[in-house]
Amino acid sequence: MATTMYATPAAANYYTAPTHPTPKQRGYRLCDHCGAVEQPSMRFRLCGGCMTTQYCSQECQKLHWPSHKPICQHTVNSTVSAKQQLMDTGVSEDVVRGLRKFTSAHANLLSWAGFQALQLKRMPSNVRHNAVLIELSYRPSSDPLRR
Repeated sequence: MATTMYATPAAANYYTAPTHPTPKQRGYRLCDHCGAVEQPSMRFRLCGGCMTTQYCSQECQKLHWPSHKPICQHTVNSTVSAKQQLMDTGVSEDVVRGLRKFTSAHANLLSWAGFQALQLKRMPSNVRHNAVLIELSYRPSSDPLRR
């Protein structure tokens, strides 16, 4: 029986940084029509209207358009009305920027909430059949520590 000896035990490397460069971690995206996985050599396209639905090719986008059209129009109309409502209420661009910063900082938590709400662990097919709407609203506070 041969015994292998290592220069340093595995536990010694636990807190040291790896010597090789770590690749940028990024979640993979799926084509909303055919389900193809995004590859580094092929960049996915976003729908020009709602900017949320993604496609692997222009053909998939064209084939998916009849079923995507009502969703896209609803999303665009909701976005336009929300922007108009913000302008009517006098909410400043700083609040919008802060909300964008908040959602970016808490993207993992918001994703987890959606994952749990759709019960994707129990039924992965829910990702194609259900949707979650997370509505964030601005409530001004006199407390300087709450924004």
